[in-house]
Amino acid sequence: MTNVPSEVADRLKQWTEEGAELRQYLLHERDKHMAAVKEIDTLLAGMPAHLTEKADKPGVAPRKATAAPMEGDSMPETVKGVLAVAHKPMDSSEIIAAVKSVRAEVDERLVHSAIYRLAKRGKIHATGSKGSRRYAVEGKERRALNG
Repeated sequence: MTNVPSEVADRLKQWTEEGAELRQYLLHERDKHMAAVKEIDTLLAGMPAHLTEKADKPGVAPRKATAAPMEGDSMPETVKGVLAVAHKPMDSSEIIAAVKSVRAEVDERLVHSAIYRLAKRGKIHATGSKGSRRYAVEGKERRALNG
């Protein structure tokens, strides 16, 4: 960068530092909001079913309250939790991304194994052919397609 004017290099350095600070701030805010969402999901999961299955608005299908996946859950529980709170069926790469938001250092092979085992046991529903398969908690796909 010897041919770059020092004022440009200085501005780039300042911009990079500000970007790093902004990223840390946004990650911190995201963590706060994720913790709040998990707490709300846990509270909703503890409510009686007749209260949580009612629609909040006319014309909106009732949605069962399920706890968001937590870091201490087993991999199958985490995968099932991700699918339970999803608004539509997900492919394996979407599931992996969601699991990584809870467990950043997860081995993708464990997620694939959990998906396979859950589908094999009938705990989740798989549609589509290999390579374009989508997964949902039983009945979730019908709710997603019907609105």
